[in-house]
Amino acid sequence: GVEATIDTVAIIMRRLVIQGILMESTQELRDFARACETYNLQPRIDRVYPFDEARIAYDYLESQKHIGKVVIQLRDS
Repeated sequence: GVEATIDTVAIIMRRLVIQGILMESTQELRDFARACETYNLQPRIDRVYPFDEARIAYDYLESQKHIGKVVIQLRDS
């Protein structure tokens, strides 16, 4: 949705940065997915952690030392 209640004091005190992407519609998301497939766009994955190391993954993400995505794998593929 477009409405949310957030604790702005906590954001300021922790010096958090909020970033996001805005998609106007489901069709726009489909178009984006199609473009990724057409041009073979792949996300940059920095590290993959097994589910039982999720806390370590979040700590690494919070350290802001990553370049790309930090992935928590839910199951073996």
